[in-house]
Amino acid sequence: MYKLILFLVLFASSIPAHKSLATPKTSEISVNKEVILTLLSPTINNEVQNYYKKYLTVPVSLPPYAMKIIEINKPDTTNQYKFQLVIELNPYVGPHLGVGQDILTLTIDLDGITVDELKHIKDEELPPHWKHIKKEN
Repeated sequence: MYKLILFLVLFASSIPAHKSLATPKTSEISVNKEVILTLLSPTINNEVQNYYKKYLTVPVSLPPYAMKIIEINKPDTTNQYKFQLVIELNPYVGPHLGVGQDILTLTIDLDGITVDELKHIKDEELPPHWKHIKKEN
């Protein structure tokens, strides 16, 4: 009987008294994409700012959550460390007012990051009280 009581006490003390407040694990793929976008953010933002400064009087915002990796591939089968990424970008101004949609193609290898192409897909219509930020062309 003593052994049974000792076992129950030890077993009960190993059970948490409350439910865990930890959130469920984020999938590994999602985390990997978030890391990639975070590391590429300075390069991407520089390219996007250079494009939109021709059309807007204020800088655009483009945090990683406004980017989506569309494709990752290896264009060169002989180079194990060369990757091409295609990323959809949705920059905005002010209180998350979309200014457009763009597709950026990057090549990443051991020498660094190269911007291959920034393709502007569409403009977003700004509300009347934000139209003043558009430059006259």
